[in-house]
Amino acid sequence: MTRTDYSVLSQKEKPLVQVVPLGAVDQVAVQVAAANLQSILDLPADVLEPWPEPEYALIAERGQYNAGPILKALAADIPAPLIRIGLTNLDLCLPILTFIFGEAQLGGRAAVVSYYRFNGEFWANLESKELTYERLAKITVHETAHVLGLSHCHAPGCLMRFSQSLEQLDSLSLLFCDQCSYELARARRAMEEALDKK
Repeated sequence: MTRTDYSVLSQKEKPLVQVVPLGAVDQVAVQVAAANLQSILDLPADVLEPWPEPEYALIAERGQYNAGPILKALAADIPAPLIRIGLTNLDLCLPILTFIFGEAQLGGRAAVVSYYRFNGEFWANLESKELTYERLAKITVHETAHVLGLSHCHAPGCLMRFSQSLEQLDSLSLLFCDQCSYELARARRAMEEALDKK
């Protein structure tokens, strides 16, 4: 796997996150995901060559993709402390949930995010493409924070609040409460220290 021309990682930075397009993914969406990981979480992001569409995770009778096997594939060969974020335009679910925007291994190595339900293919009344990208940024940062060890938060407006609808997601900003900000800073320091020891 190699970096592509649309990576946002500078030559001086060590990558802490690998962003992996899964199948055919909008390149602007890839840029949005990687850029927000860097600007909001301060995690240098490296964009890898696309992986094939995860047919192994297809639940044929539902026409959806089980996020569980995708997470296992993403986490299979990535060394600590690096983490990997899969990005797809496929409809994700879990066997017990009708759909999900994303899923992460809490304190693990991987997360997967889908913008399928953010765009015009699913929602007839989508206001703008910019809204799709804003929603994608929120979910990407939220799920990555789970990988860094953060659980859901109950503080008003915190991006770590649980969102099960677009209305709930749209009510959040790309900000964390003080406690979540502290935990994120601590997790990032730990990642950097572990990377420096390698």
